[in-house]
Amino acid sequence: MAALIGFFVGFNPAKSKEQVALLLRRNASLRQLRSGAKDQGSLRFYIQTITRPIDLSSVVPLRATMSWSPEESSLFELQLRETKARDYDKEYLSLHGADFLRAERAIIRRALDLTQEDVLLDLGCGTGRITEALASSCRHIVAVDRSERSLAVLRDRAAERGLSNITIIQSDTRHELRVDFPITKVLCVQLLQHLPRSEDRGSTLSVAAKNLSRGGRCVVINEMFGVARRIRGKPKETSGTNTLYFCTFTPHEMRGMMRAAGLKPIRVMGCGLFYWTRYRPATRAWVRLEEWASLIPGVSWFTKFGAAVAVKP
Repeated sequence: MAALIGFFVGFNPAKSKEQVALLLRRNASLRQLRSGAKDQGSLRFYIQTITRPIDLSSVVPLRATMSWSPEESSLFELQLRETKARDYDKEYLSLHGADFLRAERAIIRRALDLTQEDVLLDLGCGTGRITEALASSCRHIVAVDRSERSLAVLRDRAAERGLSNITIIQSDTRHELRVDFPITKVLCVQLLQHLPRSEDRGSTLSVAAKNLSRGGRCVVINEMFGVARRIRGKPKETSGTNTLYFCTFTPHEMRGMMRAAGLKPIRVMGCGLFYWTRYRPATRAWVRLEEWASLIPGVSWFTKFGAAVAVKP
C-alpha cells in the first residue's frame, strides 16, 4: 500500500520546496492585489464595481503580465540556462537523485543501441551530462545547443576527462544544421518539453531526421502525461510569466511527432517506472529492473519519462 501511495503521490522533498516557494510567491501577489483594493476603500470599491461600467483599460496591463508569447518564453528559457549553466548539474542531481541518473543512462544506452562505429548527434546537449556519459560508447559525438555558457561547461568537462571525440556546435536546434559527419544515431533529451510551439518541436525533429543516415536510429526523451500525472492532478502544460515553459506528452503524441518528421516509430520505452522509490535500497537491482521493465508494451503510460525510438526509413 505504501508503495502504491508513493507511486501516485510521488512525494519528492526537493519538489516540495519548489512548490512551497511558488505558493509563497502567489500569496505575496494576492496580498498586493488585496492591499490595492483596500487603498480605494472597500465599500466604495464594490459599489463602483456594481454601478459603473468596468474600465477594461485598467485590466489590460494585468492580463498582459499573466502569460508570455512563445518567443518570450523561449528567451526566458535561454536566459535561465545561461544564468544557471554552472549550477545546472547540481540542481538536476538534487531534484532527481544520483540513482535515477544511473537508471536514465541505462535506458538511453539500451534505446540507442550504440556501437563503437556510431556517430551520435546530441540535440540540446546542454552542459553535456549525457554527452560525457556516452562519449566512450561511440566513435564520435556532435553536441548541439544554443546556450553558450552551457557549452562552455561541456568544453571544460570534456577537457578534464580528455575526451577528444566530441564536436561542439552552438546552434538553435529549431534551425537548419549542417554536420560534416555521417550521423548514425540521434539523441534528444528533455528538449521538446521546453519548446512552446508545436512548430518548433516539429522543426527540431526535422533537423534530426535530415541529418540522420538512412537506417539510423533517433531517440527522443520527454516527460510523459501518463496515468500517475493525471491521478495526481498535475497539468499537461505549464506556462506563465517568469516560469519555464513545460509540456508533457502521451505516447501517441510522441509517435505522431516522429512520423510527422519523416521517421518511423518503433516503440516508446518507459523511463522512471520506479522513480518514486528513489531507487533505494538495492540500487543495482532497481536499475536492472527498470531497464528490463522499460521494454514492456504500454509501460510508458506509467513512467515519469518516455523514450520514443524511431528509425529513418
